[in-house]
Amino acid sequence: MLQAFARQRPEIKVKINISNPEAQQYYDFKETAQTIKNNNIKKLGLKEVKGNDFDIQVFIFTWNPDSIYDFGKEYSLEEILKQRQQQEKWDKPMIEQIKKLSVDQQKKTVIIDARLPNGAWDTLSIPPSDKFLAFGSWGTFGNSFGQTIAMAKLLHSANHQNKSAIQRQLLLEAITHDVFFTGYKEAQHPDSPLQKELKNQNLKYIRSDPYYDSPEETEKVFQVINKVINDRIKADGRQKQLELDNTQFVFVPQLWRTFESEVFIQDGVWSWTGIYRKNLKETAFNPTVAAKNVQKFTLSELIDEKF
Repeated sequence: MLQAFARQRPEIKVKINISNPEAQQYYDFKETAQTIKNNNIKKLGLKEVKGNDFDIQVFIFTWNPDSIYDFGKEYSLEEILKQRQQQEKWDKPMIEQIKKLSVDQQKKTVIIDARLPNGAWDTLSIPPSDKFLAFGSWGTFGNSFGQTIAMAKLLHSANHQNKSAIQRQLLLEAITHDVFFTGYKEAQHPDSPLQKELKNQNLKYIRSDPYYDSPEETEKVFQVINKVINDRIKADGRQKQLELDNTQFVFVPQLWRTFESEVFIQDGVWSWTGIYRKNLKETAFNPTVAAKNVQKFTLSELIDEKF
């Protein structure tokens, strides 16, 4: 849907930097990042440029050329540690390049973490300030690339009195969800901060199937999620970098699992929700009650852009 909206906006110039253009994307039929990027450029109404005459620029983190990681295979701890060391060395030049951007450059910059589908590999790809245009690491690489750049294009062309606040909210919600809620190091890994705390309380991290057994269990899990992630995103200097002193995130279980649930900034300026169950405890399961300033929309309103 985002891509359809973005296509209606005027063409913009985009500069795209991919750490390893030949990195194969498992859930995109093992096509390379370069191929997927090329296939999406015209669909989004973009003109790719090589120099510095761009409207937005994109930094994409991918697997390094010597990566041993392949989905469906199990690796020893030694192999995993080797992978992490190789990847950190490969990512460092792009990370340093991003850190050197001025505030004006940050406002035109998008970061995509494509090292894993459905969640960021670690915290290193997090933008070093809340001024960046957009961030994404959700879905297949094709989905992540398409939806993140579509959102960036919409924000770039927007003429809204709260544009800066909306941009910041969408950026921070994406970081919180993609890195700390579904990311590999922060959530998916058995030794992640989130899973450790859940285990301490005799709870489990269910990413997709099977679902949690009851609404009571789901509510307890999400109470832990809300506490741990609000602490984690502010750790390691991020509270100052992202200006999070007065920012609180609220996670609401859209389904009885962590996969495909919702995150909102409390008192956000631009929050909507679609489908949710009305026969469960509202403070835990109803986004319009659990988080302030969350509005509902119908399918017809979405299609007509009347929200």
